[in-house]
Amino acid sequence: MVRISMDGAVLSHLTKIADAVSDEICVKLNEDLMKVIAIDPSLVSAAYVTIDGTMLQEYEVDEPLEVGLTVQELKKFARFVKTKDIVTLEYLPSEGALKFSVHGIKYLMPIITVDESRKRELNFEYNTYAVLSAAELSKAIQLAKAVSKIVSSTIKIKISPEGLIIESKGEGSRAVRFEKPATELNDLNASETVSGEFLVDHLEKIVKAVKESTLVTVKLETGGPLCLEFEVKGGSGKVTYYQAPFASEE
Repeated sequence: MVRISMDGAVLSHLTKIADAVSDEICVKLNEDLMKVIAIDPSLVSAAYVTIDGTMLQEYEVDEPLEVGLTVQELKKFARFVKTKDIVTLEYLPSEGALKFSVHGIKYLMPIITVDESRKRELNFEYNTYAVLSAAELSKAIQLAKAVSKIVSSTIKIKISPEGLIIESKGEGSRAVRFEKPATELNDLNASETVSGEFLVDHLEKIVKAVKESTLVTVKLETGGPLCLEFEVKGGSGKVTYYQAPFASEE
């Protein structure tokens, strides 16, 4: 038996995270945890949402279950959900679907098969990180996107003992630079300078979900993927987002 109840705010946040990364998700359930995996079709970015069952209104999972869902179907249902609603999810094996219920509305969401490449669980180690407000990071990324008209534009991120720098250049002399000195960061761990270049359009999508949290941790190692960590709205879980570094054709 699978029966899970959560705040509408949690479902809404999950939907935004998934929509920022992929067109489908893999949901893994066990007795204690709910994990949602969204991996971009081009394998550039991935998001992992882990929710503690004890933090939800109801969490009953008798045995491990793994299902795939399309983000489009999730978005259709989420439109009817308000932040203070209680949403209930049930597994219907005979229907090959998950049933989502909220204030009288019952929505059967077909289960799909997610390719192995789109549900891999990645894990990287980082020694360098900076913590700042989610709103500030969102503003920096959105400004970086604004200076360029081309989709493939990149953003440079640098973390050093002095602080965090995010910068991007557009056409001609258009440029933006965001600096957050160490004394103004919520936390910083950097024994040396590390940096990387990343696709700004991917980051612009995920920060729309990031800004619903209070703080975000930016983790980075030179030559490695960027990692953003933030809380699920309401503090019921954690989100880990990865983006591969930009590979120049030069």
